[in-house]
Amino acid sequence: GMPVLTEAQLRSLAKTKHNHEFPDDWDKIQMLGWFKKEKAKGQAATSTPATTTPASTPAPTPTPTSSIPASNLETVAEFERTLQDLEGPSKKAITKLTTLAETVATTVADAQRIVTIVEGQIKRASEDRKLGVWYTLDSIVKHVSDPYTILFARNLPNLVYTAMPAKQENYKALFSSWVAKQVFPMEVFERIRAHFQRHQ
Repeated sequence: GMPVLTEAQLRSLAKTKHNHEFPDDWDKIQMLGWFKKEKAKGQAATSTPATTTPASTPAPTPTPTSSIPASNLETVAEFERTLQDLEGPSKKAITKLTTLAETVATTVADAQRIVTIVEGQIKRASEDRKLGVWYTLDSIVKHVSDPYTILFARNLPNLVYTAMPAKQENYKALFSSWVAKQVFPMEVFERIRAHFQRHQ
């Protein structure tokens, strides 16, 4: 079968070698297909020797595109600090958090770090601070979409059952908007719906 690529290899394939970002609308399947195609292209490129360049000349190091932040880890760290300081549903702070999440969205491992931070903060936050964190999750999945919809969907039912006060109108409205916009896969909604019906 296909050898599994490491995150570093994926990053170099996607960013440096081919010097462009991921397509905007990829989901999990498209993403895997895209990686395979890019890898095959990379192998084809390296297997044909360039006749014009003498072997002694080292290949120039490709320069990363300017749109890539200096360090995704710095962006993730800033996201974490901003989220921890969030006291309630501040539109300004949530917009900043969404932009930071979008900055690292093309690297799945960094997007997963953002998801883990949000999930942890939802569990830890006191009742008066929880809503702001849920609104941050909502903003990220609606404005950035993938890979966040896929990554958040994995633990969402468990998170809703353990850390979403179903009786509160704000949360009912949030859930209704997810269903209306079909933000998550249908089976996720089925599992969450029971939580809200139990608390009617």
